[in-house]
Formats: sequence, C-alpha cells, structure tokens
Amino acid sequence: MQSQITIDRFLRHRKSGDYNLHAHEKLVMFFLASYMGKKSSCYPSIPSLANDCSLSVDSIKRAIKALENKGLLKITRILGRNNQYAFNLNIIEQPSAMSTQCPQHPDAGSTYLQVQKALPLSAKGTSNNNSNIIKKSTSTDSDSKPKTNIISDIKEIFSYWQEVMNHPKAKMDKKREQRIKNALNSYTKIELKKAIDGCSKSPFHMGKNNAGQIYNDIELILRDSTHIENFINTSNNKLLGNNDLNCSLPEFMKGVI
Repeated sequence: MQSQITIDRFLRHRKSGDYNLHAHEKLVMFFLASYMGKKSSCYPSIPSLANDCSLSVDSIKRAIKALENKGLLKITRILGRNNQYAFNLNIIEQPSAMSTQCPQHPDAGSTYLQVQKALPLSAKGTSNNNSNIIKKSTSTDSDSKPKTNIISDIKEIFSYWQEVMNHPKAKMDKKREQRIKNALNSYTKIELKKAIDGCSKSPFHMGKNNAGQIYNDIELILRDSTHIENFINTSNNKLLGNNDLNCSLPEFMKGVI
C-alpha cells in the first residue's frame, strides 16, 4: 500500500503541478501504484491498464511515454514479456514533508481547467485532489435549489445505490450525505445513477479482482469527476468479461477514495 500513499501525496502536493500532468497520466500513476502495493515495481499489461482506466490502448501508451519523458516513471522493457514499471522516487518523494491536505480549488486560468475543457466525458477530471474537487455549493446554487429538494435528491441517490448494490442496511452518515450533495452540484440525478450502474457493471469493483474484495461504496463512486465520469462511461458499455481482470487489488481505494 506504500506506493499508493506515496503517489496520492505527490498528486495532492503542489509540486505535481510543475509537471503539467494530463488527466490520463495521473490516472495511470494511480493504477500503477495500485498494482505495486508494497513493492517497488509492477508488470501490468497495456490492455489491463486500458481496461482499468477506461481508456484506449493508445491513450495508455501516450500517458506512459509522457510520464517516462518527464522523469516520473522508469520503464524496463523486457522482450517477450510485460514491461517493468517503477516510479522515480527521487522526484516523487521530494520534498520530504508533503502536505496531504486538499489544496485550494484551481483558478480560471489553471492547467486543470484547460485540460478539462479538452477532455471527453469519459476522461474529464484527474486523479489529483487539486484537480478533482467536485464543485462545492455556492450561495447562488443554494438560492436556486430549495433545501428540501436537495435533501430529497440526496435520499433518492442513496436509496438507488442501496438497491443497485444490495446494501439495504447501509446508513446515510454525514460523509456520504456530503459526498452526494457535492456531486449533485455538478451532475444530474440521472448521471449519478448511471455512475452507480457503471460501478455495478465493473467486475473489478464488484469483487472479481486478485483479492476478491468489493469496492462499490457510494463515497468511492462519487469521490471526484474522474470516478464519476469513468463509471458513467462504463455504464454505457457491455459488461466486461472475466478475462479482462488480470490486475492487482488497488488497496489505496480504502480510506482514500
């Protein structure tokens, strides 16, 4: 799990902004970290990465090449086998004390917003908290949408998740309520329901992974724009087959996503 923590801290820290990371590059970093776990390297296939990231093979190749060119990723190419991937910890672990607090929302001229405008729906958002903070409620939003309607919408989304994921005994705590509320500021109820459907169609998140664990909590699904939009994209696709699941458990999802 150490690799996941290291990458999560790096992407949260302002230093990552120096590398002008594309959304795809951040997503690839997260999944490579999930494959590594406590190890210092991993050997995922390109198709596996493409499947987990909900991106095309060409997009994965471009992201990996970009990370290598920026010095963040070391690649050992092995003839007839999957490449070996390792992060350049000399860069990623500096400075030694990285803040894990969520940075301020980017301003209108930030690289994040420029990337967001250029990305398709399935790839919008990034794995960085700086780039993935779902738009918080503003006074204008609050005035335009009655509080009673918001509460009703939150309950509707939560009930839908309970039904789809078969969690009838799950409780609506403050964290789940706030997560849904934040998501509703940027997405419609229909879109959020499609995101829930998409997670239910993902064999990996529903337990068909190396560890046999399920990752379908409402907080994970609605964590940020990357997750929401990738799950929406998945909901429009056919159920993936078991042969597409050659991957390791991303334990970084626990407590982080």
